[in-house]
Amino acid sequence: MDNTTQVPVRPRATDITGAVNYVGMSRATLYAEMKAGRLNHVKIGGATRFEYDELDRWFNEVAQPAA
Repeated sequence: MDNTTQVPVRPRATDITGAVNYVGMSRATLYAEMKAGRLNHVKIGGATRFEYDELDRWFNEVAQPAA
């Protein structure tokens, strides 16, 4: 019997659907932010991917505390 504990690992990047779900904003908003150069992304083949660290950075930059 193997007594090792498996630790869940978050993937490094996600697609647009995963990014939308992760940050809770619309696909159109994310594409607009990409086009404006404020949200970095990578292309792998023809697929657009977002690194979670970049999504966190971007979200923290645009988020404003509630009054």
